[in-house]
Amino acid sequence: TEPIHRMSFLEAIDWIKAYRMNSLLAVAHADFTISLIDMQTRRQIRSFCGHSGPLTDACFSPDGRWLVSSSMDCTIRTWDVPSNKLVDVFR
Repeated sequence: TEPIHRMSFLEAIDWIKAYRMNSLLAVAHADFTISLIDMQTRRQIRSFCGHSGPLTDACFSPDGRWLVSSSMDCTIRTWDVPSNKLVDVFR
C-alpha cells in the first residue's frame, strides 16, 4: 500500500489524534508542542506551546472548538482552536 501523502516535521512525533467531524489532526511532538494539521490542505494551521513535559493525550471537544491536552508536567491544558490561544490550565 502506498501512502496518500507524506509530511515532514522538524521534531519527532509521539502520537497523533484525529477529529472525525472535520479534517483536523493533532500531532504531539517530542519538544512538548502540538501541531494542528488540516488534512484537506495538508498544512499546519496551528501550533500549541506551553507544556514542559512529554504529552500523554489530547482530545477535541465534540464541536472541534477546543483541544484538551495532558502532559507529564502534571497539567491539563485547554486550547481554543480558532484563536490558537491557551484558555485554561489545570494543575
